[in-house]
Amino acid sequence: MPALHSRVMSNVRDAFSNLSVICGERVQEFPGIRCVRHPSRSSDFNMAFLSGGEAIEYPVMKEVQGFYREIGSEWCLVVPPKFTDLFGTTMKLVPISQRRSIPEMILRGEDARVPPPPAELTIRVAKTVKDTRSWTETMTQGFAPGARNIFRSMLNSASLRSSGFVACTGWVSGSAVATSGLFVSGSVGGIFGVSTIQRARGRGYGAAMTWAAIREGLSRGCDLFSLQASNMGFPLYHRMGFRRIFDIEEWVVPRKAPDVRNSR
Repeated sequence: MPALHSRVMSNVRDAFSNLSVICGERVQEFPGIRCVRHPSRSSDFNMAFLSGGEAIEYPVMKEVQGFYREIGSEWCLVVPPKFTDLFGTTMKLVPISQRRSIPEMILRGEDARVPPPPAELTIRVAKTVKDTRSWTETMTQGFAPGARNIFRSMLNSASLRSSGFVACTGWVSGSAVATSGLFVSGSVGGIFGVSTIQRARGRGYGAAMTWAAIREGLSRGCDLFSLQASNMGFPLYHRMGFRRIFDIEEWVVPRKAPDVRNSR
């Protein structure tokens, strides 16, 4: 099981790292932690991936905080299960405004039985900059109806040259209604960005888009698929055969947090 956890966490870490570079931001390694920055300035994308307890020490946390202060962003520590007992120690160094737990779910490629999508749904993989714009606009409307294109920086022309990212858009009668995404590292396919616009919900499009990402991953040699499930999505993914293997914790540090404290 530790090896499985490591494969999954490596895929998540690499996905956000590649996204950072694609969006023109920086990734930096510190002892026991990889820090990823993103133009959104949101803790959903500005993430510090904990991999060793040595990161939860004053000198390292001070450098990490400085890395995110350079861009004036909130950020979060992404914490796998074996390090969650460091929460109290972390709080002595830096204030945590939110502690959230996200189910990590997996589906083995050998267990994937990909059904056809609903007859009216046409699914296309992004090949052009126009395709990626449709994908980000549709995903924005799926996650934040009425908002501006908050995911515009997420995929761009650089992403089309990255062999790791795949963006799928679902169309009905000429209108984009649903999305999914895939990031491949090694033989793991990380699924993200599964969304359906409000007027098209309840028709099986979310499952169909997830299966579309799996289909793309299988064609690229993936033998394991993982995703982080929302409360809304968890029952759907469970019905599809995904199983929860652990919870990732995210400890959010506010943008205007005080200086890291030396607790010694």
